[in-house]
Amino acid sequence: MGKVLNTFALAREILFMAVKSIGWAVYALFFLSLFAQASEYGEAIEIDAILSAPIQLSHSASAQPFVVVSDYDDTVKVTHVLHSRDAVTSGFFGNDTFVGMSALFNAWQLSAQSMVYLSGSPQFMAARITNTLAINKFPPGILILSNWLHKWTKWENVYTFKLNALMLERTKQNAAFLLIGDDTQSDAQVFLEYRKSNPDIQDNMPIYIHRVTGKALPQGVIAFWTAFEVALNEFAEGRLNAQQTIEVGEAILRSDRYDLLFPNFIECPTNLTFALSSDAQHIPELMTLSKKLELKISNYCWDNSKYIL
Repeated sequence: MGKVLNTFALAREILFMAVKSIGWAVYALFFLSLFAQASEYGEAIEIDAILSAPIQLSHSASAQPFVVVSDYDDTVKVTHVLHSRDAVTSGFFGNDTFVGMSALFNAWQLSAQSMVYLSGSPQFMAARITNTLAINKFPPGILILSNWLHKWTKWENVYTFKLNALMLERTKQNAAFLLIGDDTQSDAQVFLEYRKSNPDIQDNMPIYIHRVTGKALPQGVIAFWTAFEVALNEFAEGRLNAQQTIEVGEAILRSDRYDLLFPNFIECPTNLTFALSSDAQHIPELMTLSKKLELKISNYCWDNSKYIL
């Protein structure tokens, strides 16, 4: 009997290792087949990502024209770029985006001159990225992706690619850049270097950085955990109105997927308190919504094993 059990256990282990090896082989073949497509591209290109029917944007005559330039992975999309296997799986097969971000971007679209999605992902991922944005109802915009073949032959890292892409896009846009990224790689440093390298540009828009790793950030950026924090600051700056801000908060409040607000690779803040401007404090709906969200987030974080005090 013991020999039968040992044989069964050995067979099960061999089967498990075979399945695991096949899985990695599939990943490798899929990646290589896609990379083969990348060699058809020349220099880095811009891809117009028409995610829905074009919308005529309305602009306030007194508002400063601005363009929203956003990173993609771990800013918009739940990717976990610092974990290679998760990043590959999410990149090829995942469509999850952070709760509330779609509502925030659609609110911005009503007053922004244009929307730009900037990613270090390779150009052959354009269809996947466009599909993810469309599924999650993000507004249409320009999608700028890296040419990995160019990067590998000329040693262009993500920092250099994004900085150069921002410089180039600035020559095409007659508006200030509102920048949003995350802390997994070098978005904060790229955005600050872009501002430093363009002292003649009166670019007083904020730089928002999504907290993923929780590492220390340089001065000059605004860290955030949720889209509602960004919306509250945008309300204080006059680029969003009260109703738009409430809609962003309600999108988070009514969600039952807080694992897409604080995935397991992001530490959960148990004591998150929303900073409300003096104007926001005079709007009962915003005050009530803020308290409800603080409580719901706190309860969720305490119920999960990974949190910060």
